Amino acid sequence: MVGNKMGEQTRQKILAAARDEFVSRGFELTKMEDIAARAGVTKVMLYYHFNTKQNIFHEIIHKTVEEIKTEFSARMKPTDFSNPEDFQNHLRLMLDYYRSHRQILRMIMAEYLSPQNTAKESLGFFSDFFQMLFEQTGLAQTGDRDRLLTRVFFFNALPMILYTCLDDTFCQNFNIPADEAQKVFLDTFTRTFGQNLNPSGNAPSAS
Repeated sequence: MVGNKMGEQTRQKILAAARDEFVSRGFELTKMEDIAARAGVTKVMLYYHFNTKQNIFHEIIHKTVEEIKTEFSARMKPTDFSNPEDFQNHLRLMLDYYRSHRQILRMIMAEYLSPQNTAKESLGFFSDFFQMLFEQTGLAQTGDRDRLLTRVFFFNALPMILYTCLDDTFCQNFNIPADEAQKVFLDTFTRTFGQNLNPSGNAPSAS
């Protein structure tokens, strides 16, 4: 029992170290020995827990998605998606949450978009998240899973994540106040994309 606990603690130390290395260096430039050194473990111990750098990266994605699922689920339960004010409040909370994870989200997005396609096999990690989303919003009962999944992924999830990855740079480069940019984003998101999370099919209309 003690050995299992220590093994899990070592595993989490490795994941935390790898996350920091990936964020600071990028996936391609990070070496396994860099991760081992930051984690304070030997390379033998590192390879005992993770035999490839890709496995570590995929585990980080999986853990991040699980954290987002938990947060999203907690935020969704009290939300009335047909109410524009309630819907926008939900969006603000999620934007704040994504911002607190901005660095890791930027790293994940960069790897998904890289020519090497290091993370191309990892989109499957999002399947449980979307299943949870469908069930909690009632979308699962409407059928046409392929259509719904495509809409929710490209017109709900990605805009939210990309906005929080780029909003600070965007506002700085174009000299736009952050609160004004967020207001425009939330209003547009509510009008245009809110319907994808509204079981009635009608988008909340922002005032």
